[in-house]
Amino acid sequence: MKYYRMLPVLLLLLSCSSRYSQTETTRSEIDESYSTSTTIPVGVDDEDKLSFASRAATEGRWMESIHSYQGVYDNTKASSEDRSRALLGLGDVWSNPVNPFRDFGTSLFYLNKVATEFPDAAVRPKAEKKIATVRIMMEEVENATRDQLIESQHTSD
Repeated sequence: MKYYRMLPVLLLLLSCSSRYSQTETTRSEIDESYSTSTTIPVGVDDEDKLSFASRAATEGRWMESIHSYQGVYDNTKASSEDRSRALLGLGDVWSNPVNPFRDFGTSLFYLNKVATEFPDAAVRPKAEKKIATVRIMMEEVENATRDQLIESQHTSD
């Protein structure tokens, strides 16, 4: 009977583990919503889309922000600087502590793309710092989850 009390903690641990992450499903669901969104009018330049995305994230409008950043990145005619800034923005949004859709795996996916696709980008050092920060955040969540699991084991004994 005491093991049933540990079930929520185990589920939390599994959901935080990158091995068990549902990142691909989340990404495909988000990609599907991009094609149906009409938040940003056609013809708006990429610089304005980046500003809109940043403002939307600041205001907690996560999906609008992601959509806008993704639109800039997907635009192969956009400048390398704008596309790399969009990837950095996507990494920031996905790792934002107040984002209810926060996903460290997805954040790292986009941040690593900055270095691989745009190695000379001005935002690369910021992306590398953010990667280190996200890894620390992941470790803190895993440690907290492990501590909760250990505590629940001690209290159930």
